[in-house]
Amino acid sequence: MLKDRIKRWWQGHGFGIESKTDFNFLHEILKENTPYYAYEEWKELFPDASAEEMELAKLLMRLCNSIQPASVHIYGNASPLTKKALKDGCKNVKTTHHSSPFFRFLTVNIRSKIEHGTAVEILPHSMDEVKDCVAIVLSHINSHNSSLWKAMVKAPIITYDMRDIGVAVMRKGRFPEHYNI
Repeated sequence: MLKDRIKRWWQGHGFGIESKTDFNFLHEILKENTPYYAYEEWKELFPDASAEEMELAKLLMRLCNSIQPASVHIYGNASPLTKKALKDGCKNVKTTHHSSPFFRFLTVNIRSKIEHGTAVEILPHSMDEVKDCVAIVLSHINSHNSSLWKAMVKAPIITYDMRDIGVAVMRKGRFPEHYNI
């Protein structure tokens, strides 16, 4: 774990990102360190939440707050904290929880089973802007869901590997990029 952190230290600052859009997405959404109003409330409401679960919830809230999606699909194990984070990020979002562990990413024809953890698909208001989805967040990418994450990295999309959470973003007209954060 320490060896992995040391390896990523040079990559984690965003110096290798040439795209202004990707750089801003990394620093304003993925690595945002400003505490939101809901973080303290979550600690009180969910005192048993693990650090990993809290990190995922914070990321999902920032993504929903930024994108303001029309709908969100949750696959696999979704905690009450995950659902609350999505609603806190966008009050009007329509959230659907699929109890089936099978996740289907239609645009690049990936179908896989989520072994443990959660996959969250964030869909835009207008499907004209993007073919199928705006963002997909996947937990446990270095352990249980590594095969699914490897398939997503090979797909023609933009991916952000954040140690144990992966974020895949589809943007129309963009070349695929893969960042280790």
